[in-house]
Amino acid sequence: MLAFAKILSLLKKNGTILFGVSASVAFLMAFSSAAFSQEDEEDYYDDEYIEDSYVDESQAGALTDGFFTPVKDFDISGFHIGMDYKSVIKIAKEMKYTVEKLVSDTPEYLKYNFDMICQQQKIFQVDALAACVEGYAKKAKMNYTKEVRLKKASTGEMINLFLTSPLTDNMVYRIEYKIDLMSLQGDQKKFLYAREENRRAFWYTVIEKYGQPNVEPNVWIYNPDDEFSTTMFANFEGILLENRGMSEIDFIEGVKRARTTFKPTEFSF
Repeated sequence: MLAFAKILSLLKKNGTILFGVSASVAFLMAFSSAAFSQEDEEDYYDDEYIEDSYVDESQAGALTDGFFTPVKDFDISGFHIGMDYKSVIKIAKEMKYTVEKLVSDTPEYLKYNFDMICQQQKIFQVDALAACVEGYAKKAKMNYTKEVRLKKASTGEMINLFLTSPLTDNMVYRIEYKIDLMSLQGDQKKFLYAREENRRAFWYTVIEKYGQPNVEPNVWIYNPDDEFSTTMFANFEGILLENRGMSEIDFIEGVKRARTTFKPTEFSF
């Protein structure tokens, strides 16, 4: 995987900072999302089950010193970083997940190029413009599936997979696994007990499959010295497996392709 410094050099070399990617890098380094917010992270770092009950004290030094762990080879229900779209659909069927939604897109700056071409053709109505842009994207083979949302009806488990564009082979770079461990409703002691045991069983299963965390009480990183190394984060809402470097490189490639295909105004001076 490319180290953080190398990715920054790519950004500078290609002038991508001018397009505001510096903010994107800062956001990615914050390692947060709508489903796995910073507040969630802080809450679960303090949770007694993770801090006291589940973390092996013999690994305490590893939590602060860091060590290589095979996060790049981790999978969630058979899905792993680097899979292509066809493999995602194949594994979904094998694991009895139903496709809830497919989200398509076009690399951002290429989309701007197509938008300009369409407007030069005097296409301004919103729906017509969107259809024109999509048509150019499909013709250029740049319209792709960027997100696959899956659900297993029997358990309520949900998996969202995010893919890079065709510029970097349309591969999975982020996997979100979600499960509602608090679905048992009620304030009686028996319900409180059941919910807590469910949480406990979930965390033991996480540790049994992936081993002890090596950076924080609930964070696994393949190479702790590489900001863009494959990372896994787990809490009682689910699991996040991600390679942020893949996403950032894909963005850079999109900007580079857009610049080479941009058609400027014809000047006559």
